[in-house]
Amino acid sequence: MKKSYYLVLLFLSFACSNHGQLKKLARLPKLLDEVSGIEKIHGENLFWMHNDSGNKNEIYLVNSSGKIKRTVIINAKNNDWEDITSDKKGNLYLADFGNNENIRQDLTILKINFEEVMNKKSVEVEKIQFEYPDQTKFPPKQ
Repeated sequence: MKKSYYLVLLFLSFACSNHGQLKKLARLPKLLDEVSGIEKIHGENLFWMHNDSGNKNEIYLVNSSGKIKRTVIINAKNNDWEDITSDKKGNLYLADFGNNENIRQDLTILKINFEEVMNKKSVEVEKIQFEYPDQTKFPPKQ
């Protein structure tokens, strides 16, 4: 057990030793002050980004220099967008399930069609709603 523990510590010390070699590539514009999610487009130096709750219901296509190349209005409220991801077809998924006070009952994943997000200024979404079956009180007991 002790040998495993020391091996893990040794690995972590080497793995974390290059933290001073990070290089800043770009400064994001003020509009992206509260970025909550980033998704890289496969094979491109482009990223989809969105801001946290309280901001506009928009996503931004940003290049590796930090320049916004495209803004798309999402026809769904930004209740509390936490993250963004994509599938192999390029469809985007916005995680609208931020729940800091544990009272939300409308947890949703917003699916955005690839063709629409690349060609339209405003897009509709497919809403995928879910719940935690073991949560019956909002908020639950501590």
